[in-house]
Amino acid sequence: MEVDVPYPDLEAERQMLIVTTGPQEDKAVAVMSAEELLAAQRLVRRVPVGESVVNAILTLVRSGRAESSDIDEVRRHVAWGPGPRAARRSCWPAAHAPCLTAASRRPSTTFSRLPVPCCATAWR
Repeated sequence: MEVDVPYPDLEAERQMLIVTTGPQEDKAVAVMSAEELLAAQRLVRRVPVGESVVNAILTLVRSGRAESSDIDEVRRHVAWGPGPRAARRSCWPAAHAPCLTAASRRPSTTFSRLPVPCCATAWR
């Protein structure tokens, strides 16, 4: 998997710097109630996941571990890779996300192309 996330242009980076370090603190705005959130979480768990998606999740997570990776850079530079929680708490829900947004009718491996870290690693 390769995730290419380009750096922002100068003006976008300037705005990020100013907005995130200034004195103004924006308040979080609720987009759903606690009940709606719990219902969505229950719904995610009910969506069946195909074997190919399970295999893709396991391949992604295990490739970030030095002892099980086929990637030379990972074997040389990663001190500890993603644990089972990375698959369970990040990749699994990300595979379901398109179903919940009506972008897809079934879980998929599109999570592997998102600019969101699915796994935590520590570099040597």
